[in-house]
Amino acid sequence: MKMKFVRTKSTWRNRPNVIVHRTKEGLVFEVISAVLIVLLWVIAVVLFLHSPEKVPTHFGADLEANAIGSKSVLLIMAAVGTFTTILMLVSAYFPHKMVNMPFEVTDVRQYAPIVQMTRVLAIEIALLFISIVIMMGAYYKSVLPKILLPCVFVLIIITTIYYSVKAYKLRKTER
Repeated sequence: MKMKFVRTKSTWRNRPNVIVHRTKEGLVFEVISAVLIVLLWVIAVVLFLHSPEKVPTHFGADLEANAIGSKSVLLIMAAVGTFTTILMLVSAYFPHKMVNMPFEVTDVRQYAPIVQMTRVLAIEIALLFISIVIMMGAYYKSVLPKILLPCVFVLIIITTIYYSVKAYKLRKTER
């Protein structure tokens, strides 16, 4: 991965500050995220138009619906998914301020996997909201939503662990 970082004076939580420049890789993640956001809205609008007035709005750990509400929640979830995905993409440009890691970031090299993680998570967050909207709108019609949501959750956890370990291994150690 080619990532351009410019180190600046450290001011935020004693982390090395960086300026993340636009790259082709970043553009690819942004385009994929944009396509997924459009897909999210298409699915939400189609399900909104074809769903009954009441749809499941909350699910228990067993993925069984335990609350119902207005079908307008489908559009609200699409808006929340859009906002969250965009926020993840923006945070990739300000990792020293917007991304919290479970360890101290001590080396500017740690930001490359952190930025990659943030961009991959943006795509996965879009997929998460797509699966939530499908689960809410097509709950009574298909088994697919019950399988899709746990798979996306597992994918998010694996991505977070993988990139966190990768960034942690790049830390400067005090001797």
